[in-house]
Amino acid sequence: MTTDNAIEVQDLSKRFKLYHEKATSLKERVVNFRKNAYEDFWALKDVSFEVKEGETVGIVGRNGSGKSTLLKCVTGILRPTSGQVVLRGQLSSLLELGAGFQSELSGRDNVFLNASLLGIPVKEVARRFDDIVAFAELEHFIDNQVKFYSSGMYVRLGFAIAINMEPDILVVDEVLAVGDESFQAKCLEKIREMQRGGVTILFVSHSADLTKKVCSRAVVLQHGEMLFMGSAKDAIDSYHDNIVEQDQLAPGTPRTLHPDQPIGVESASILSTDGRSTDEVDSGGPAGITIAYRANRDVDDAVFMVEIQNDSGAIVFASNTDALEFYQPITEGTGEMVFTLESLPLSSGLYMVNAAIRKRGTDHDYDRFDRAAAFKVSAPRSSLGIIATPVHVQLESLDRTTRDRAV
Repeated sequence: MTTDNAIEVQDLSKRFKLYHEKATSLKERVVNFRKNAYEDFWALKDVSFEVKEGETVGIVGRNGSGKSTLLKCVTGILRPTSGQVVLRGQLSSLLELGAGFQSELSGRDNVFLNASLLGIPVKEVARRFDDIVAFAELEHFIDNQVKFYSSGMYVRLGFAIAINMEPDILVVDEVLAVGDESFQAKCLEKIREMQRGGVTILFVSHSADLTKKVCSRAVVLQHGEMLFMGSAKDAIDSYHDNIVEQDQLAPGTPRTLHPDQPIGVESASILSTDGRSTDEVDSGGPAGITIAYRANRDVDDAVFMVEIQNDSGAIVFASNTDALEFYQPITEGTGEMVFTLESLPLSSGLYMVNAAIRKRGTDHDYDRFDRAAAFKVSAPRSSLGIIATPVHVQLESLDRTTRDRAV
């Protein structure tokens, strides 16, 4: 192993057997003996990369791309079919928080039990015990049986144990998505503290923004194969390109409506300035959103609604025909409702369009089509938040006399 590498993943592959039929009797077992009742499913195929000591590397990809399988192979939970993982240093994982907790034992007992499973001596656990409990915010509940804990309390205790073991290598799988906002912020600050302390981190999150904040580099997985590895920003761009290319998220993907449905959304599309469907727009420029609908009868109370959400699920824009004071009866047949946005000042990233048609004056949706379309926004690198706007900066210094007079 190269001396400055903390993790080396070498030609890693993992195969599972997918069984289509399961024998329910001895007769079936005998009759089907030696018959191939399963197919091979390769969750990982020849994945190779290295993580240097003190580096934080992200793993991104869609559901089913192999992220969790990869982490389980790295942590030794799963044995790879071929290839190998080489680790240098003590490892702690945040894959399934609270795994190994015994429900009949108290939180106190589970701290010592869980730590012992990680190979931590009892004296060392006792030294860190107060810090663990304080971080989990469970001072008043630590002697209660964990079967009476809420899911949030359970997760907080599991996280607190794992991060207080002072590992050389930390493997994190979506744990910053749990708990309330205050606890998430505390977890993120702890991650940053560990980074400053030189801990090597392998990090999985569905939040592109968080991945770019936390990681220096990232790996993109697709169907078990490594699609890309590079800087976190370039990896997220590659990941977003891959999502936009998927059929189910292509602009204008059609939908079949039930014949008894009064009206429904057939598709949604992003329009460029020339009125054509597109999957990429420039930040700050105009854009359009088209909702194609089918009405199986005349409808005089339809409210068309559109939302834009970022890759973290936050709604960054929403509007509807009621708010725009646009009231127009819909006649039987097909048509399009076009929302024209004079400016779309969003930062770079991937965005989804949700389209809905609601019955006016109620909370009842005639139809709703979430993630009806996807598009990318390109913005100047100077804007890093949700919105993008031109930014100018200058340095102004006061001479000593002016500063003294101001004081």
